[in-house]
Amino acid sequence: MDQSIYLIKAQEILRRLNELGHEAYFVGGVVRDQLLKIPFTDIDITTSATPEQVLEVVPDANKEYMDLGVISFKFDGMDYEITTFRTETYTNIRKPSQVHYSTKLREDLDRRDFTINALAMSPNGKIYDLCEGTKDLKNKIIRIIGKGKVRFKEDPLRILRAFTLVSKLNFHIEPKTATAIMACRKEVRKLTEAKVIAEVTKIFQGQHASKAIKLMLDSGVAKYLPLKKKALKILKRKINKVSIEEAFAICYKIEGSVSANANFSHNSYKRLQTILEVSSHLESSQVDDTLIYKYGTEIVLSANTVNRYVIGRRYKSQEKQIKRIANSLPIKSKADLAFKGEDVLALTGGRSGPIIGEVLSHLEEKVLARELPNEYHKLKEYASEFLKRVKVDSSTFASGAATTVVPPVETQVPYTEYQKVESEPVVPTQSFETNSYSNNDQKDFEEISLAEKEARLKREWQQLMVERYKQDFNKMVNANINSLPNAATLTPEERANLASQMAPSVRQMLININIDYQKLAREGII
Repeated sequence: MDQSIYLIKAQEILRRLNELGHEAYFVGGVVRDQLLKIPFTDIDITTSATPEQVLEVVPDANKEYMDLGVISFKFDGMDYEITTFRTETYTNIRKPSQVHYSTKLREDLDRRDFTINALAMSPNGKIYDLCEGTKDLKNKIIRIIGKGKVRFKEDPLRILRAFTLVSKLNFHIEPKTATAIMACRKEVRKLTEAKVIAEVTKIFQGQHASKAIKLMLDSGVAKYLPLKKKALKILKRKINKVSIEEAFAICYKIEGSVSANANFSHNSYKRLQTILEVSSHLESSQVDDTLIYKYGTEIVLSANTVNRYVIGRRYKSQEKQIKRIANSLPIKSKADLAFKGEDVLALTGGRSGPIIGEVLSHLEEKVLARELPNEYHKLKEYASEFLKRVKVDSSTFASGAATTVVPPVETQVPYTEYQKVESEPVVPTQSFETNSYSNNDQKDFEEISLAEKEARLKREWQQLMVERYKQDFNKMVNANINSLPNAATLTPEERANLASQMAPSVRQMLININIDYQKLAREGII
C-alpha cells in the first residue's frame, strides 16, 4: 500500500507550523519504520507549538488530551497525533502527574521509551538522533532511555512494548534493559487488563511473536499477565499456525471463560464466546451438518483448532471431516438459496411482511435436509404451493402476526429441526392500499413477465444504491479536502485535482464498510 498520501498530509502540517515560527518534526515509530523501509501504523508529530497554537493549523482536531499537550485527528483512516515538546513527572503509574512544556527537542526525545523510538525527522527528511537510536536500529537493539528501573516503574506498559518491538522487528533486548525488565516484572500487575490485552494483541500479531512470547516466559513477565502460562507455552510453539482470534480462544479455553475486563469489541467478544461454546460441544458430540450450518465452517474449524492444541491430537483428523461436511452442504447460508427474498416478494404481488421470511425459512429447511434441490424452479414451485396453503388475513403482510400453514397430507415430509436463521431483509418496491391477497391478485400478477419483474426490481435497487454511494463518496472527499489547512484558499481546479487523487482510497474505504457497495463493485457498477 502506498502510504505517501499520509506523509504528504503530515508534511503540510509541519511546514505550516514552521511558517508560524514553530519547530515541528516527525517522531517515533513513523521515523523508525521509514528508516527500516517497512509500513508505519500511525504518524506522530512533535512541535514547540502549544496545543492552542496547533489548533490554529488543525482547528477540527480532537482536544480530549489537550491538557497533556496532545492533539489528535484522523485522515483517510490514518491516526495522527501532535504533541508539544514536554518533560514529564510521574507519581502515579502510567499517567504523568505533571507535564511541563519545553522549547527543546532534546528534552522531548529524552522522555520517550526506547532509543529507536526517539528519532525525529524534519519535513525535508533530515534525521535528528540525540539518543543514538540509529546505531541501535542498525544493530537491531532495543534499549531503554535513561535508568531502566525508573522508566519501567513510571510506566510498566513499556515492558510489554519491548516485547512488541521484538515481535514486530525481530530485534534483541539489550542486556541492561533486559535486567531492568526482570527486576520490574511485577509492576505489570498494576496495569489494567484492557491495556495488557491490547498490547498482547500487538505481540501476537508480529511476525516474530514466538520469539517474543518465549522472552516473556523466560523473563518471568508472563507470570504476572492475566493469561495462563500454559496457554502462552502452547502459543510459543503454535502462534504462527493460529489466527489472533484462535490464540485468545486458546487462552480463554484454559482460563475457563472470556474475560469481560479485556475490553474486546462487542463482535470479537461474541465470536470468542461462540468459539468456546462450539469447542465444548465438540468435546461431547460429533460434527454434523446442523452444527456447521448453524455456526459456519470458520467458527467450527477455529473451535476444533483450539481443542487440537489444548486437549489433544485427535482433533487434527477431525479437521478434514469438518471440511468434507462443509463442502457437501447444499447451502452454506440462507443467502445461497437459489430463490431469493425478492422472488418471494414477486409471488406475493409485491406485498412484504413476515410471510416472506417464513417462506424462505421453509425453503432453507427443505434444502438443508436435502428434501428439495437448490434449484430456482423447484424452489419457486414449492414456494407457490406453500403460499396457497397459507390462511391469509389482513395481518399476514403487515404487523408480523403469525401465519397458519396447512400442509397437505400427501406432501408432508418429516425433516430434522434446527435453529432458524433470521431471514434477509427485503425492501418493498411498491405499496398497496389493500392488505388482502386473493387468487385474482395472483392471477393478475402472473400475467406479467416474471423476468421483466425481476430485472426491474434489480435495476431499482441498483439505482438506489448508486445514488447513496455517490452521496457518501462526495461527503467523504469533501470532508478530507476541507480538513486541509489551506482548504479555504484552494481553487476549484486544485480541489478537483485533490479529489481525483483521493478517489481510489475513498472508493475502497466505502466498499470495505458497506456490503451493498461490495455487491455493486463485484458487478462493475462502481
